[in-house]
Amino acid sequence: MHLHPKMKTMPQPTAATSCWHLQTLGTVNLCSGHHQRPLDRRTALLLAYLALEGKAHKHRLAGMLWPDSGEVTARANMRQLLRRLRVGLGASVVDGTVHLHLTDAVQVDVCLLQDAVASKNHQKVLAFEGELLEGIEVDDLPEIQEWLVSAREQVFEQRRQAALAESLRLEQEKDWQGALTCALMLLQLDRLSEEAHRLVMRLQYLLGDRGAALAAFERCRQVLQEALGTDPTPQTCALARDIQQGALPGPAGPGPAALPLSVLRPPVLVGREQHLQRLQKGKATGLLPLLTGETGMGKTRLALDFAHQQGAAVHVAFRSTDQGIPYAGLSRLLKMLLQASQRAQWPGWVRQEVARIVPHLHPEVPAPITSDLERLRFFEALVEGITLSAKDLPLVVLDDVHHVDPASLEFLQYLFSKVLPEQAVFLVTCTSHSADLPRVWQDLVQAGLAFQVHLEALRPHEMQEMLDHMGEAFAEKDIQLRLMDYSAGNPMLLVEAARYLLESDGSLLPEGPIGGQVRQVLQKRLENLPLEVLRVARAAAVLGNDFTLQRVAEVLGNPPETLQVPWEALHEKQLLQQDRFTHSELPEVVLGSTPPAVLNLLHRRAAQILVQEQAPAAEIGRHWLAAGHPLEAAAEFSRAGEHATLQYRARESAHFHAQAAELHEALGDRVREFESLARQADALGVLADLEAHEGVLHRLEALASTPDEKATYHLHLAQHHFARENIHLLAQIAREGIHWVRQTTNHVLELRFQEVLFFEAYYRRDSHAALQAVRQAAELAEKHGEVSWQARAIEGEALIVGNHDLQASIGLLLKAEQLYREAGDRTGIAAAASKRGTDLVKSGEVHQALQAFEEAHQNLQDIQGHDDARANSIYGMSVCLALLGRYRESLGWLKGVREGQYRHLPMQQMIMQVRLAGMLLTFGAPDEALVEVSEILKEGKELGYNQADLLLVAARIHRHLGRTADARRIWEDAHQSNEEHPDHFTTIRLRLEEAAHLPLEAQVEALQGMEAFCRSHHLDRAETALQARRAILHLQLGLEPLEVNPTEAHLYFFGMEDRWLLQAHQAALLPPVEARQALEALRARVQQVVSEHVPVEHQATYLRANPQMVALQAVLGPLTEDMDSRSPS
Repeated sequence: MHLHPKMKTMPQPTAATSCWHLQTLGTVNLCSGHHQRPLDRRTALLLAYLALEGKAHKHRLAGMLWPDSGEVTARANMRQLLRRLRVGLGASVVDGTVHLHLTDAVQVDVCLLQDAVASKNHQKVLAFEGELLEGIEVDDLPEIQEWLVSAREQVFEQRRQAALAESLRLEQEKDWQGALTCALMLLQLDRLSEEAHRLVMRLQYLLGDRGAALAAFERCRQVLQEALGTDPTPQTCALARDIQQGALPGPAGPGPAALPLSVLRPPVLVGREQHLQRLQKGKATGLLPLLTGETGMGKTRLALDFAHQQGAAVHVAFRSTDQGIPYAGLSRLLKMLLQASQRAQWPGWVRQEVARIVPHLHPEVPAPITSDLERLRFFEALVEGITLSAKDLPLVVLDDVHHVDPASLEFLQYLFSKVLPEQAVFLVTCTSHSADLPRVWQDLVQAGLAFQVHLEALRPHEMQEMLDHMGEAFAEKDIQLRLMDYSAGNPMLLVEAARYLLESDGSLLPEGPIGGQVRQVLQKRLENLPLEVLRVARAAAVLGNDFTLQRVAEVLGNPPETLQVPWEALHEKQLLQQDRFTHSELPEVVLGSTPPAVLNLLHRRAAQILVQEQAPAAEIGRHWLAAGHPLEAAAEFSRAGEHATLQYRARESAHFHAQAAELHEALGDRVREFESLARQADALGVLADLEAHEGVLHRLEALASTPDEKATYHLHLAQHHFARENIHLLAQIAREGIHWVRQTTNHVLELRFQEVLFFEAYYRRDSHAALQAVRQAAELAEKHGEVSWQARAIEGEALIVGNHDLQASIGLLLKAEQLYREAGDRTGIAAAASKRGTDLVKSGEVHQALQAFEEAHQNLQDIQGHDDARANSIYGMSVCLALLGRYRESLGWLKGVREGQYRHLPMQQMIMQVRLAGMLLTFGAPDEALVEVSEILKEGKELGYNQADLLLVAARIHRHLGRTADARRIWEDAHQSNEEHPDHFTTIRLRLEEAAHLPLEAQVEALQGMEAFCRSHHLDRAETALQARRAILHLQLGLEPLEVNPTEAHLYFFGMEDRWLLQAHQAALLPPVEARQALEALRARVQQVVSEHVPVEHQATYLRANPQMVALQAVLGPLTEDMDSRSPS
């Protein structure tokens, strides 16, 4: 296609006249400011045609766009299209009557690309992304199709020529990294171009990476063979041979001490063949490879060699300076993925969300995250973007993840849970001093999503082979033995020591432990650098994260071009590689040898530059602190803490506010110190870190002087005592706090104190006082428009109402959940859903209850802290699973809580122990059950509203152990505990336990009394369940059968075993043939459930000692037969 002459001279709109921007490359749309207008197919084709061809005859164009319509219809369609476009935009972008053309108010991206081509601005050409009219199909428009194919080919060729020309230009300027980036773009455009493959090979070699250069040749060979069935040309093969033999001229060093390429990067990876094979086999299974080993074992080298075998991989290195900056590592990963996969089209909503940490992605960065739902949307956007970018990449290497910041690490856990194993494109390296993995990666291995490859030290013959490949300088036996003894099998130390020997006289090697030796060797190598090179290294080390030559130049105050030679020298010496230090120890060594005055100056300049760039506050604060400016550092750390709070990063928030408080204390600023400490206390409260919280409390108490400060202190004091279960102290603390808060205008503080009063009364079992407190809170919340607090008040009221009206309580909790959703409060949703689940269990709606608890648990995913709420949801799921007969799953949740991260929550731990004891009792193991509750009983610990449950379980245990007197005494204690704050369902369970001591005939009468109790309190489902229990007794005693047809919901009020028992007795009354069939089916079902859901170690006692199961086998016969064949191994 030849561009129309008018198009070439068509005036592009100026800033003053431009109203619309027509995007034809990639997704087609018309933009004005921040407004985007998507275009239908024919409108997009019309505008693009006019942009590329200039003027076009209106009727001729109508025939091209509507070829199957008559001339009159096509012209009418064109008129309607132009009218819709003019009315929709409120302005005219197409002008002309006979000949159509775009007005000067339209700026077109493809025209800007053509201008860049004409001016030979190759960088600008390459900045344009996307195919011309991407995604638009024109098979039904023959003339348009011919035009579009030609136009796309021309744009493609212009980009290809620009990538080639720019790569060659940068190579001439010895900017090999920039040249390689352009060469890879060229290869992405035209993968069959041997010229592009040769460029990549040559540039990889010039960068000192012979392995990558040879891997590029191998990819070239594979691509040509698969696509064309041919081999590379002799020219390409000759280049590969020269690279293999080191015959190409290497990068020219700045001075006479340039190192041979074989020493800069040893050509052969020695002693890692088996590890490489394990990576290849594991990757083929779709699992995540985890490469571990001590510092210097060659993890990065092995990972990159493996990556180069896969194709054009992405290498993301995490750095020690990432630790204090939330999402520092993740933002680097995103930028590199976007650069590597430029064709990946991220939806607008994804770009806008990810702009929170990569601002250039969208002109409108969203407001800070203020709710759990917003945070979940942010995470989902990250997953979507990374998945889209990584899907066409062979491998993404996440290097040195032991340096990753906590926020990025948490997201990586979320990502892998979403993406793996369907798209295992990642390889992780992690420094580990043994084969033991850090917990986060260990969990992935145990879940069957990842596999570990651990690197050990090289053996003597492997070190010798490595030295042989490094050249004649190390051929002498004495030198080899000296280096081998010195490095002790550490490949990095071996290479660095060899480099040091070549750069110095080689007379001495530093002594000391391996880690110290590495640093000393690096220090010696730095001492050999010219001052101008060392200055660049110092500035790079100070910047720490994502430094570039431009940034280094700004810190040093020099034009970038004056630093090009020392910048290249650092790369040639293998101290820098692709804008990062080659060893994680190098920045520390560089900084350690820099004079303090110079460090202060560099950090100050870095801080000033980062402020202008609006970098993360934590990074800016780090530089201000190192520069000796504590006031500026404290302000940035406070800002970082607030940002972490908004991102639900409680641990980072506590850390940053603690740093700010320390600095304010040193500056003597009491007011700001108090504010920082109060925010730190908030974060520690979320984390339930009581020891640290107590330390902050003492400081708050000493500093509080104003009414607002005193109220704030009392609130944190109340929260602390509530967490420590000192309920008796809460009322007095809350009243003192309200006294102070009413001297201020802080209504939120007053709401928080009302909540304290509610929980104090609730745990004291004073329903009247609790209801009064929660209703006062509701009035105050409604008055001030605090939606979340309204929901919390309704939730509290439901707790009280649920003791006598479950359906009313469930209704209130649903209302609270809706308000929490309106406020975007996921933790609130979780709390209300857990309480609703509890009420649904009491109602017998176990399936619905399980869904409620699962919803609660899901809403707490990926949120730091709130472990008490998380433990409550787990407890609820365990209860439901047990009632549904899924004992093994239930037990797994309980043990996970007991053995995992909830040990700092004693109340939840004790409740779980009581639950576990009840389950062990179901399994027919009263001795084991007694162990779980004996310590609680012995120490006389109180469980609040759960106290009666504890005593009831203990009474049942003693009854099963034949200790009737003890069982009776404990039952009376439980009865008294329930009378202090009656709960109807606990009353029923207590009376059932009391009846269990009676003969069967007396139990029938007792059940009738309980049914009357249920009728008087409108407990319909409980009444039906009791009738079912009485029906079983009638059948066991040979009395007249009762007409009762309970649903599963009614029977779940007691458990699965009761349902089986009733079904067995009812089946036994059927005619013989039907009875036998029904009993055989029930027997098979029971055996299947026992083998699949009862832990193997408890199956025998469950069948032998559980009373219901014993009674069931009296009807079905022994169930132990064939159990071994059914039990899972």
